Amino acid sequence: MRTITIALIIVITLPTFLFIQNIPARAEEAPRVIINEIFWSGSSLSIADEFIELYNTTNEPIDISGWEIAGAATNKNSLILPVNSTISALGFFVVANYSPANEKSILNIEADYLSASISLANSDAYYALRGPDGATVDAADDGMGAPFSGDNENKASMARRPGCWNGGAGECWFTATSSANIKPENTDLATPGADNAYVEPPIEPPADPPADPPSVDPVDPANPVDTPATTPLVLPPKILINEILPNPAEGSEWIELFNPTTSTADLAGWSLEDGAGRIASLSGEIEPGYWLYVLNSAKLNNGGDKIYIEYNEQIIDRVAYGNWQDEDVGDNAPCPGRGQSLARSPAAADTDNDFQDFKITTAPTPGRENQISAPEPESEPEPQPTTTTIVTPETPIITPETSTATIEVPISQPLNFASGTMIITEFMSNPPSGGVEWIEIYNPSTQKIILDSWHITDERGTPTNLSGEINSFEYLPIFAPRGRLNNDGDIISIFDPSGGLIDRVDYLTDLSSPPKGASLARMDPGVWQVSEAPTPGGENISAPLAEESAESEKKAEPGKSKLNATVQPQESGFDEAYEWQVGDKIILKAFVATAPGHFSGQYFFAGDEEGHGVQIYSYRKDFPELKVGDYIEINGELSQFKNIWRIKIKTKDDIAIIDSGQIKAIELSISEIGSENIGGLVKISGEITEAKKSYFYLDDGAEIKVGLAKNRTKNSSTLEIGARASATGILLATEDGFFLETRELNDILVFNEDKPAPAATENSPAATSERKRSNYAGLIPLGILVAAGAANIKKLKKLIKNKKEGI
Repeated sequence: MRTITIALIIVITLPTFLFIQNIPARAEEAPRVIINEIFWSGSSLSIADEFIELYNTTNEPIDISGWEIAGAATNKNSLILPVNSTISALGFFVVANYSPANEKSILNIEADYLSASISLANSDAYYALRGPDGATVDAADDGMGAPFSGDNENKASMARRPGCWNGGAGECWFTATSSANIKPENTDLATPGADNAYVEPPIEPPADPPADPPSVDPVDPANPVDTPATTPLVLPPKILINEILPNPAEGSEWIELFNPTTSTADLAGWSLEDGAGRIASLSGEIEPGYWLYVLNSAKLNNGGDKIYIEYNEQIIDRVAYGNWQDEDVGDNAPCPGRGQSLARSPAAADTDNDFQDFKITTAPTPGRENQISAPEPESEPEPQPTTTTIVTPETPIITPETSTATIEVPISQPLNFASGTMIITEFMSNPPSGGVEWIEIYNPSTQKIILDSWHITDERGTPTNLSGEINSFEYLPIFAPRGRLNNDGDIISIFDPSGGLIDRVDYLTDLSSPPKGASLARMDPGVWQVSEAPTPGGENISAPLAEESAESEKKAEPGKSKLNATVQPQESGFDEAYEWQVGDKIILKAFVATAPGHFSGQYFFAGDEEGHGVQIYSYRKDFPELKVGDYIEINGELSQFKNIWRIKIKTKDDIAIIDSGQIKAIELSISEIGSENIGGLVKISGEITEAKKSYFYLDDGAEIKVGLAKNRTKNSSTLEIGARASATGILLATEDGFFLETRELNDILVFNEDKPAPAATENSPAATSERKRSNYAGLIPLGILVAAGAANIKKLKKLIKNKKEGI
């Protein structure tokens, strides 16, 4: 009887036990610091009014200087927290774009760190909080689709549930329903610097427990029934950066990787990154031993850089060398000279990355075991007086002439400076042939400022580190800054040693970009002017271009640039494109060819049915809800980007939806394609001559490359060489010629005996039938388990009956 009772208990309670196992565990160890709240939607006052909040889960203050929040800066780059950043015990640390004094901010508290680089994505977001060693401390979201929580329409933040430590799981987040530390006149829902107001929803009892079979035979407990095995967590192999050659005496730069394991590693999903961004996406395999990647163009900075190897956006190994300054320079490995490499000591090849493991060697060994041959030590140089270089070139800028002056160096200076302590007064983004770009800064204070640890960035966040000094009321030009200033618009920012934003110039949305050979000069606070007489290193001179002279006489509105004060947009059409000029303000009617966010969150394509098109661009990703085929009116400013006409808009109100409809691509032969079709919706037919993973070639007597846009199209394995096919997409231009970028699955049709093959769309009969077969196949093992459970229960009933009857 005891055996029967135990069996009955197992049968009754096991389904409930199995059901409980599906509840996510929350008893895992808490990270020291977590990403606690993400206000990704922007506020009701400004789309750029965003913040991200960290929380210290410990009872001790934590120094987070130099920590990074990957994915939280412009173009999903990293935000680097400044020196002297500390998060108090069980306290919050808020990073925001605006201070409460700004009319665009809803905050009613001062943020712990203000950064104009903060940019939180509305889709495909993934954030990783990393310590100075590069190890991920916490993460948020999963990088796919819409954010886990938050509300763009009602402006509500995505907030962390208390005690839920897996930031990559949607159940750990909720949409804020209340507010704290928000200006009282605003209705936005967020709690910066305060506890997230989470209310646990009532737990409803489950309707019917899942009919999982028992894991033991109730008749014979010694005979276990097979249960599905738990899928083990698969971690990526530990691939190491082993040797780098950033400054070759001849040939190309290269990076050598090392697989210290005994297994071959698949490099799909791996990438190489440097301090400016992605160098390359890797592919193929790396067997145990050494693997070399040769860079076909100069990527690594000779004076200092940082190199990462990542797997699915997770840093596996990295090293910084030379004067790279996004973190403590004392962590950097030494900087190799020309023809020298930076190599990991052979004894350290199977350990975690440590900058002390790397040594300079004069005997590079690409593809072989490292041999450390240290360079001869240099003799100690004679001490020299401290100097600063003031550059005063002639105009136009071709070759700067320099003069030096010896000045005293103050013993120390603060790390934090007030906004406006240093200002950007002039820059040249589009120099004359043979010239260089430059940015001029000015010290309006009465104190000399040491420029060490100051830096300037472009819109992508590429830093140019400053050094030396700038005297009171002195102008100082910085020639050839790192990165490149875009001719048609960029953002220049200057930061103090703490990482605080001191000044910024936005000629991407707020100002017009200067033409070739001219500078953009600050004449008065808030007033900028295109100047044909640049004065790098000196006081700005009013020298407007001839065509702007009449306009410059008109009074600019207070706080607005003379550049934007008077020009009225003119209605135009694609048939007038030959008259378009960069900087013109136009009103254009066109059909939407790709919706915003399809290729990029910052632009979409619009055109007509004659194969003409433009790119509509918004730096702040501020577009109305649009779909392909909408007929719209665009009001914006003309610029060019990679041979494509671009119309820059400031807000979604610059686009009006006139009607809804369809846009039809124009069918052209490859030989008929011209520059007037760049940006247009075009259809090409021909023979497939080559097919790769991300593109294929069509040939109709001439040949064109066709892109498989971001896995939205057919797998290249279904594109057979020799088959006839058609492709529809946006026509682009590269250095190698025209390129057709498809948009979706149905943009590619493969023909068989002059008849199109049915498109394998998600709702096609073939796809539906395949899903049904897959679903039925999935029910087979479930049916077996149910039948087994029923048989066991039947045996149990029979056993009880026999027991009662004394059999």
